[in-house]
Amino acid sequence: MIFLQMVYGQEIRLFTGKPFITLDEQLQLILIVTGNPLPSTPVFPEMDGFSKVSANAPALSRGQGREIHYVQSYYPLRTGKFTVPSFEVITPSGTKRTRKLLIEVEKPSILYKFEDITTQATVRLVFSRDTCFVGDQITAEIRASVTTGKEKFLRFLPVSIEELARQIDLTGLQIEGISNPESAHSIHIDGKTEFTLAKLYLFPTRPGNFTLQHITLQTEQQQIARNTSAADRRKGANRRVNPGQMAVPPASFYARPLPQTHFTKAPASGVFSIFHEVSRKTYTTGENIRLEIAISGTGNPDWVKTPVIHENEKLIYFEPHIYTSREFVDSALVSRKQFVYEIIPAYPGTFNLGPVLFYYFNTQNQSYDSLEIDVIPVTVTGDDIPQLMEVSALNHFYDRAFEVAKTQPVPSRAYAPWLVLVFLTFSGVFMVSGRRFY
Repeated sequence: MIFLQMVYGQEIRLFTGKPFITLDEQLQLILIVTGNPLPSTPVFPEMDGFSKVSANAPALSRGQGREIHYVQSYYPLRTGKFTVPSFEVITPSGTKRTRKLLIEVEKPSILYKFEDITTQATVRLVFSRDTCFVGDQITAEIRASVTTGKEKFLRFLPVSIEELARQIDLTGLQIEGISNPESAHSIHIDGKTEFTLAKLYLFPTRPGNFTLQHITLQTEQQQIARNTSAADRRKGANRRVNPGQMAVPPASFYARPLPQTHFTKAPASGVFSIFHEVSRKTYTTGENIRLEIAISGTGNPDWVKTPVIHENEKLIYFEPHIYTSREFVDSALVSRKQFVYEIIPAYPGTFNLGPVLFYYFNTQNQSYDSLEIDVIPVTVTGDDIPQLMEVSALNHFYDRAFEVAKTQPVPSRAYAPWLVLVFLTFSGVFMVSGRRFY
């Protein structure tokens, strides 16, 4: 049974060599592409009455022209007549659909009695600790333990964090994680091999008990037919892979409420550190000072608020740009939140951009704490801009400056709007006076 379609010199064929199969055989759908290769591997459809087997890697043939074969195998689950639904194939010239195919599954003359190979395998959830504070991080590992043996009788399919999140009740809980983490090593204990399938990083947003349940893992179980002949066993006809799933037993942890505090908003909780970086140490009036404050820690990054920064009346401060990044380090998820300030000096002198304060609940000390940067010195040279404006008779620019300021970031000082425009127009003024302003 063959489906043939020409697509701008590219030939696509979908067929199955055996439209009639028995329960002890596999159904194979083969997509042959002649000409230009497909931009991505085609996705074969799920079929009612069949169980999809892991797809084989595409094979390259050079018979008549360049051919690439994509093969998908299925196990029949029951007898009857079935239709292979049409599905989309993305080609270099656009998306095309295949036609439907008819398949019939019959009972075999001698039905093999396949049985699961006896295994001793378990899965479980392991928390980094039983309790944590609201907003703090707790790690949950999904671990599998299997009895060591010569035969690979069980395989866990790759875990999807998105699929796990759909299975877990996320009320009052934020989740991030990684699957099949490279940092997880197999552990051999009493004849068993234990390894980590996924790591979940959980952030409770309210106090109370949290139970992770209804989690299932997809598996492939090896089966063997005991009533096969020696010839069949040599051909491998006595073995097959049966897809299945394993349920992860429920596990719980408790999130403790934060102690009473005078803060109007819940502060971040966890263990944090603070860093700062300034673009340079010396500036000229009107130049942009870039100050970066970075807060790193294991707590919920969404709860890390803008740190308190002391503002000098001779400097113009704009609202900070905020950037968040995450990094998996050992058994924890470390978040880094950057606050980038743009500051413009209007007067010459030596200024301290600090102090900078960040308040949070330290879960290690179990008390409210603060991180502080005392001194961030910078030196500003150049003209006193307000005085220079009077001397240069630039007051007539005020009205225009307020109009332009509506399209600029909102500063925290009243005189900043007209100053922004003055910075834009100074280059022309100083060309007349023979001076240069930076």
